[in-house]
Amino acid sequence: MKIKSTVSAVLAMATVLSTFGLAFTKSAEAAPRTFSCKMVSGAWTTLVNESGKPERQLIRWTSDFGGAVGYTSERRCNEVTNRMNLYFSNSGQFITHGMQGREKVICATNSLGKDCINLLYTLKPNQDAKATLEDLFGVNNRNISRDPLREGPCATYISVDALLAGQTHFAQEACFPR
Repeated sequence: MKIKSTVSAVLAMATVLSTFGLAFTKSAEAAPRTFSCKMVSGAWTTLVNESGKPERQLIRWTSDFGGAVGYTSERRCNEVTNRMNLYFSNSGQFITHGMQGREKVICATNSLGKDCINLLYTLKPNQDAKATLEDLFGVNNRNISRDPLREGPCATYISVDALLAGQTHFAQEACFPR
């Protein structure tokens, strides 16, 4: 009988400790990240929402590209925002530019130097994808790391984690065979 009550006490203590451990681990994890699409100052805007931080604007959808075929600013905002919720809920993701089919795109990938994995949105046929990505996120000489020697195609990669954390360096140019 004494052994049975000791075993019960040990099991109860283990349950309490494991519950405390799980709660501690969950609170130590990164804050959940979500994206939303809202009208802000007259323009459809993709916003980022992170626990404990104020909501921040990420992309303002002001172009009428695609409007003639039903891709209004509101629709593009909603579709890209939904994709961002799918692709960027985990850490370690990048936004870059590339080609999908015969179209220039802004896209997501999971590794520096890797081609597009998931489409974010399609660009106009005559649009410079690298310049668009850099303009979109305000890439300049202060926030990009560049390879010292550039031979071959160089792509810009935006670290989603670094960008959203407000880090000074959030972009990197990688010159890899693509």
